[in-house]
Amino acid sequence: MATAAARAVSRNDPCPCGSGKRFKDCHGSLRSDDRPTTPLPTAPRSRYRPAGDDWAELAETERDRLGALMETALKYQVDARVRDAERAYRAVLEQAPQTHDALHMLGVVRLGLGDFAEAERLIRAAMALRTPYPAIEKNWSLVQRSIAARDRRGVEVLAEHALPLLFPSLKATHAVSSAPPAARATNAPLHIVGAARDIADDELWMTSRISQLLSPLGPICWRNDEPSDAQAWRAFGRHALDPSTGRQPLAGDIILTSVECDTDAWLRESIGRVLVFARAATPARYLERLRRIAADGARSVAMVFHSHAQARRFDLDEYVVAPPVDLPLLPNGAKGREVSDAVLRVATVGQDGRRVIAPTDAEMLKTIANCAGALYLYDAGPLRYDVGMETRITCLARDERPLRDVLSQADVYLHRSRPWWTEDAADAVFDAMALGVPVLCHRDSTHAEYVDDGVDGWLYDDDADLPALVEALRADPSRRIAAGAAARTKAERLFEPRSLTQAYVDVVARWRARA
Repeated sequence: MATAAARAVSRNDPCPCGSGKRFKDCHGSLRSDDRPTTPLPTAPRSRYRPAGDDWAELAETERDRLGALMETALKYQVDARVRDAERAYRAVLEQAPQTHDALHMLGVVRLGLGDFAEAERLIRAAMALRTPYPAIEKNWSLVQRSIAARDRRGVEVLAEHALPLLFPSLKATHAVSSAPPAARATNAPLHIVGAARDIADDELWMTSRISQLLSPLGPICWRNDEPSDAQAWRAFGRHALDPSTGRQPLAGDIILTSVECDTDAWLRESIGRVLVFARAATPARYLERLRRIAADGARSVAMVFHSHAQARRFDLDEYVVAPPVDLPLLPNGAKGREVSDAVLRVATVGQDGRRVIAPTDAEMLKTIANCAGALYLYDAGPLRYDVGMETRITCLARDERPLRDVLSQADVYLHRSRPWWTEDAADAVFDAMALGVPVLCHRDSTHAEYVDDGVDGWLYDDDADLPALVEALRADPSRRIAAGAAARTKAERLFEPRSLTQAYVDVVARWRARA
């Protein structure tokens, strides 16, 4: 009826609705035959478009829709919502499988999730569509390094079993060789050589620290870096290794602060013995480098370890000294730390910054965070893709805050189970102890012998043991406070500057005194 009434009303008649307006100025303006026949153009929803002809066959409306989807996927990826990002990228590829950026970014997502084979397939497909550029080349390199690390696991297991056989074989060869008499003199010059600086600058710090502790012996400290880094190495004097000009140790006793030190260009027959400080390196790397340093037994080589557990991996136990922790740089942070039974602040380190290792304990970290109430994940690395959205987990970048600041705000430090060869002498375990923060340490760790279970920290056998232990510590603040005080006391004893200096001098003196 409304339609019939509308048709009986003239355009200039009063509108039947009672508004007082003419029909053409009121409801008459809504007649379908008065509407424009051509729809008005709509503004595009997205600004993203591929740089190439990935979407050349698509209509503009589809390009706009996919562009909005790509923008959403990128935002999810930046916000660490990787599962949502993955779904969005896959939705784009379902309709436009040759979308270069979607292939590339989905490959990055799969790499972060530890799916190296799929990451390799996706990034390879993306590289086939464009001329390679730095960003995709870097991500391709990360994929290849990750795959190589995965494939070498079996090699490292075999190399680990071979480590105890290495030194007996070298000694057997050395026994029939004749080292120069000067190499056995205890008054021969003493040289300290460090490795070139690494990603985390650990090598630079370690060389500086060992040189400082051995300064009473008057060593000659050589630097093994590029000239551009001379400013950073000023504390080591003006000795820069340069065999082409004869600037190198020519005779005497050599101390290498790391097995990674490059000795091929300057270590000559006139040098009869070398002392190597054990650092984080894979078993295969140890086998390769130690044999070359020892010249397959023609030169005497010994090692200094930072724990008996580490030394036993090589079937050696002669030279063991505490890690070179610089205690004065670690003030006791426990005094200003708030104590609460409502939350237990757990700190842990997410990744090993020197090598690619896919994390496998993301679910365990989520469980610990829920039991504790707060977990600080320092240098999260690939783990941020799995735990970044957890409200109780705070991911902190390495360049955002120093690790010591994070530890000083924690109630306990969790030292997770990982391959023993990734554990370094300057590990966070000792920084935490020096700050009065008790450590939860896996019993198989090479650092476990420094923790008195239940006194200044706690040892655990399996990840499944951690939730109950964390809940107990959360409910009893006095227990962790007492353990933190005991940890600080132990650190003051182990790393007291004069005692630590004497311990290092004694180890080197015993090595040099051996016939």
